[in-house]
Amino acid sequence: MTIANAMREGARRLAAELWIVLLLYAVTTAFALAAAGMAIGIAAASLAHSTLAAKMAGSFDIEWVSELIAAHGGLLAAPWPAAIVAGCALFAVLYLFLLGGVVEVLGAGRRDFFAGCGKNFWRLARLSVWSGIACVLALAVAGAVGGIGRKIWGNGSEAAPLIYWGWFRLAVALGGLAVVNAAFDYAALRMAIDDSRRSLRALLGAFRLLLRRPVRTLGLYAALTLILLVPVLAGFVISRAAAQTSIAAVAVLFVVRQAAVLAKTWAWLLFFPAQAAMWKALQPAQEMAPAAAEDAIAGAEVPLPPAEDAPPAWDTEAPLP
Repeated sequence: MTIANAMREGARRLAAELWIVLLLYAVTTAFALAAAGMAIGIAAASLAHSTLAAKMAGSFDIEWVSELIAAHGGLLAAPWPAAIVAGCALFAVLYLFLLGGVVEVLGAGRRDFFAGCGKNFWRLARLSVWSGIACVLALAVAGAVGGIGRKIWGNGSEAAPLIYWGWFRLAVALGGLAVVNAAFDYAALRMAIDDSRRSLRALLGAFRLLLRRPVRTLGLYAALTLILLVPVLAGFVISRAAAQTSIAAVAVLFVVRQAAVLAKTWAWLLFFPAQAAMWKALQPAQEMAPAAAEDAIAGAEVPLPPAEDAPPAWDTEAPLP
């Protein structure tokens, strides 16, 4: 299967399950509204009617964060870092819960979304732990690459080679994280399709698949990432360029931003059916899931040994002496 065919197959599957796009859009919007409300409450309690509030309405001032920390006697004593950590933890739990239903429906092709959410939650949680360890290793490799550059050009008078090497180190870090993310997607899809609980085995198998077929797997991941970047960049550019000088302009900008969020949700969900189609196409034809293989072996009929040649029943003539 080519990359274009996998993307077409993924778009076809996603078009048949558009309600998942709307569901995730509603959930993410509600979560963003809750986070924004918490941030507005903190800002209102701190700024009140000061002139700094009017200044920050035009552009964010990072010095306000320092003043907010100092007002509570330190970062650990402030209440909002704990709220941020709790919000991130809640978002991670919600993300893994919904992801279980996404891979169940868009990956494995089953119909019960919320049953897949519950069934795959702990499997994806364990997979996230192993993927986090892989991300740490990828960042360690990027750090080692940066150390090599500093060892070669650190004492030199020219700064340009070290700057270029820093860009190379950044590319290594981003590339490593992208590979880990792609492996996480394929491992999550494999566990959902095979109904398996072995997260580490699925992740190692995903890495082997990426190494065995890098052009198709990573090429598909790169193409899907480019599609995701289109609404992200479009929404950012429009938000920065639009002038919010009237109620009508604010309303139009709100609609455009929500359309960009909906497009980003669709582009993110496209990863899973497209990569599931590619994963199924790259599996050997003779390979079966372990449970299916055991059932086939258990249900196979044992062939009887061939019977010895015996004379026909009507041949009763005794042998001659």
